[in-house]
Amino acid sequence: MSSSPPGVSFEPLAREYRNILVIEFGQLGDVVLSLPAFHALRQRFPAARITALVGISGRAVIELAGFIDAVIPVDRVALRDGPKRRALGAIVALVRDLRRRRFDLVIDLQSLPETNLLGWASGAPHACGRLAVGRTDAAVRSPATAIP
Repeated sequence: MSSSPPGVSFEPLAREYRNILVIEFGQLGDVVLSLPAFHALRQRFPAARITALVGISGRAVIELAGFIDAVIPVDRVALRDGPKRRALGAIVALVRDLRRRRFDLVIDLQSLPETNLLGWASGAPHACGRLAVGRTDAAVRSPATAIP
């Protein structure tokens, strides 16, 4: 009998992945607290290319940690508060960039509606993240994969 909730599988983390996207849109403290997760990913997938999609404030922390191969910084404030046409253009460009990189796994550390949507829009065939009641996990990616 499985100990996973209905619709949840830990199976994708048992595979070998070559190109992983980790989404962490939290504030600076959230990014610092996520460093053990990035380190564990590097240990679990030593040969994979790991890319972090982070807010501007987290870029330096991720780069200095040394566990990640590439960082894609996103100015979430400019997207939210800036001119809507410019924001829409930036989002389209970001999605095109993510799809061009051909990720095979997305790990969403925040499970926010916008991070769920970006994970889905990346085109990665596998995704996992926190299951949060009332959030968009089930609508965006099914079956969901929980992070233990």
